[in-house]
Amino acid sequence: MIGEIWFGKLNSEDTSICFLFDLHINEQYQNNGFGYSTMIALEKEVYKYGFKRIRLNVFKNNKNAIELYTSCGYKVFDEKENNQWMEKEIVIK
Repeated sequence: MIGEIWFGKLNSEDTSICFLFDLHINEQYQNNGFGYSTMIALEKEVYKYGFKRIRLNVFKNNKNAIELYTSCGYKVFDEKENNQWMEKEIVIK
């Protein structure tokens, strides 16, 4: 197993938002593009279910994760204490 991903819909009035709860790539597979590929596949999959945006929360000291999400087009929309909230609008071509 390369890793695992956990995502779903938050109980929110805005039903177009998918939330990424967790993405974990096992250490021996990190830095080989699996995280990036997983994020792109996630976008395509959740778009099929009507989601238009993906949100996530990441610890500010998790530089690798922040670099991954930023490279995939995620932008910080809020910061609190040790956390950054990021979001990306899904555009499938």
